Amino acid sequence: MREGTTRAADIKEKLVEFAWTLKKEGYREGTIRSYIVQLESLVRRGANLFDPESVKGTIAKQNVTEKTKLNYANSYDAFAKTVGIH
Repeated sequence: MREGTTRAADIKEKLVEFAWTLKKEGYREGTIRSYIVQLESLVRRGANLFDPESVKGTIAKQNVTEKTKLNYANSYDAFAKTVGIH
């Protein structure tokens, strides 16, 4: 199995865990969907969700509004806390 495939499977698994945790904590479906879409977008843009510096760099490079960057950061912050990334 290729490394990229393993990493993709790990990310997918963690996103499912993250969504389930948010659901159990009472987050609205729309909020959960929004977080997942934003995190998947970061991955497509080259971020490694298991490396906070990679995520910061990817967000910083985006040609989007500051509000959108803040949304990306908030989504990642919630993800990182949920999966134990410091």
